[in-house]
Amino acid sequence: MSAPALATPASDDSPPPVSVIDRKAMIVVISLMMGLLMGALDGTIVLTALGQILTDLNGQSAAETTFVVAAYLIAQTIALPIFGKLSDSYGRRRFFLLGLVVFLVGSALSGLSQSTNELIVFRAVQGVGAGAFFPVAMSIIGVMFTPEARARLTGVFASVFGIASVIGPFVGSYIVDHLSWRWVFYVNIPIGVIALLMIIAYLPPLRATQKPKPFDTVGAALLAGWVAPLVFALQEVSSPPGIAWAWSDPRVIGLLAASVALFAAFLYQELRSPDPLLPLRYFRQRVILVGSAISLLRGVILLGVSVFVAVFVDIQLNFGASSADAVRNVLYGFILPLVLGSIVGGRLLLRFPYRPIMVTAMGVMSAGVFVLTTASLATPTWGWSSGGAPTGLGVFLIPVGFGVGMSFSAVILSVQYAVPVREIGTATSLVQFLGSLGGSIGIPILTAYQSARFAALTSGGPPAGTTSPLHWVEVNGVASVQSVFLAMLGVSLLAFALSLLFTGRLPRDRPKPEHVVPAPASPPARAPLDPGSAATP
Repeated sequence: MSAPALATPASDDSPPPVSVIDRKAMIVVISLMMGLLMGALDGTIVLTALGQILTDLNGQSAAETTFVVAAYLIAQTIALPIFGKLSDSYGRRRFFLLGLVVFLVGSALSGLSQSTNELIVFRAVQGVGAGAFFPVAMSIIGVMFTPEARARLTGVFASVFGIASVIGPFVGSYIVDHLSWRWVFYVNIPIGVIALLMIIAYLPPLRATQKPKPFDTVGAALLAGWVAPLVFALQEVSSPPGIAWAWSDPRVIGLLAASVALFAAFLYQELRSPDPLLPLRYFRQRVILVGSAISLLRGVILLGVSVFVAVFVDIQLNFGASSADAVRNVLYGFILPLVLGSIVGGRLLLRFPYRPIMVTAMGVMSAGVFVLTTASLATPTWGWSSGGAPTGLGVFLIPVGFGVGMSFSAVILSVQYAVPVREIGTATSLVQFLGSLGGSIGIPILTAYQSARFAALTSGGPPAGTTSPLHWVEVNGVASVQSVFLAMLGVSLLAFALSLLFTGRLPRDRPKPEHVVPAPASPPARAPLDPGSAATP
């Protein structure tokens, strides 16, 4: 069977369609994935190097630690819908290139930082650039490729975030051990420059032909206004014991109250805006409402697995020198099935409606999380049962990773096909924004919950006669993580219930993308202008 072809742009001067395996098309795909991987990695790679960074920059306060992490996360989350909207209105290639340039500038400046305050600002610059990668790359795939090609590519693209959440800490650890921490940021520059040059050379200048409406600046400001205090407050609540803010802290209450008020103002603005940043009318369609909700919940599971499985293994091994290698090895059981599931999910979309794929994906994911709740201090990372079958945490993670990966293509493509092609960037950024938001708010809440459970379990000290206080601490530490796995099971079961409401299937023919055209080789011949008319540039 021949490979699917690129969709033909709506222009008489457009080049003939090229195959997906054509060299130019593959270069475009690779360059887009390079940008995606850089943006996803930088959200996790810095965490490993953070201790060394703060030591060198003489920044040890809790606020500085939180800001270095939160600045990137907040900026990226806010930038996602903004860049998605701008790419619909003013052209996709230019905003992916802009995102790359901003990200590279932020990376270079972060590596040159001489104080934590400088690093916080430059990390935010990085986050703004990274916010362009995900929605714009997915919308470029959406307008360039046929449904068959999109189904195959979308899952692989979406799996990049899962891959980065696992390998990021290990890349950061290697750089800190063998190079300066500044290379955590500098390593982006050669990769980004290569991606930049490849896109300039091989990606057509996809241009919006409809006159854009005024950008929803007020909506963008209000979006930043409610997301930033929400994420920052939750980051502070989930900080290590001794420096974490309490839920009853007036600062937390004030930040959350401000977030709620600004969120209400944001909803009001989006209802009255002639061209809203995130059109609320989308949620009248069941497929967008359900897909967005699942994306939000799945974001909790996606990051929760990598974070709390790592905590679980660290407790098992008493935070020894070998725990990092053990965490990496056990998470292979998550990441490899995730990539495989994303490929399988994309191919299944070519034959089946969305619902059976999503129900299967969320069911498999939920089953895996349920098995994860049975893990105990005696559970090996990898091992063999008495009957000779493989077992351990790594095996428990296989269905979780496969289910998460299998759902990627269905969520993104169902939402993209539910809106006009000219709004594909806005729709894509909606589900990605909610997925990012799910991780941003879910992980701090689960971290705070785990800390509270551990404090409650150990509040009275070890029972009289305890021969091994350390073992007692380990048992309670694992029990507190098990409580988190139970909470994640509730989240996954809710996602499974929502998947039963999914409707629709991949269309046989892609709508003609009349809002994008390649730059013509030469201006087309024009009829003489009427003396009373005005030329349009």
